[in-house]
Amino acid sequence: MFFQPIPAKDKITFTNRIGKKKNGIKIRFRNGFCHDVLTSVDIQEIVKAGGRIIKILDGIVYEENFKTPPYRDYILILRDLRNKYKREDNIVGSNCMKLLGNSLYGKSIQKDINTSRHLWSEVTLKANFDSHVIHYEKVNDSQYIVEINEEEKEFDCTPPKST
Repeated sequence: MFFQPIPAKDKITFTNRIGKKKNGIKIRFRNGFCHDVLTSVDIQEIVKAGGRIIKILDGIVYEENFKTPPYRDYILILRDLRNKYKREDNIVGSNCMKLLGNSLYGKSIQKDINTSRHLWSEVTLKANFDSHVIHYEKVNDSQYIVEINEEEKEFDCTPPKST
């Protein structure tokens, strides 16, 4: 299924999975409706948060990053049009070109998320503090929010044995 790059959220009446008619907001594409369009980063974040991907209808796998952005020519055209509309004091045209450019370019430059956040006790933080710890912030007397670099590393979160 092909989805145009600029979806629109519409209030519509639709039939849900059970077969009942409902009113609500859906993302509308030229060829129909879908629940969401996700990048690999979005999928990773959903899974990390405990979510499940039930069904992927279609996808594209890029084995390596592009040498140049895939929509570069279109983005340049939109940039030139935006500048033209700015010079003509056409605010609507300028803002429209800006939004079109953002919709093409935004997800294509999103970086993979290679950090995670944990709620650790002071003992766990001291036991695991090394170069993987990017940042930590004290939440209360005994707990810290710790941001770590997600490389292959095992963390010891077992409480220490009392002697």
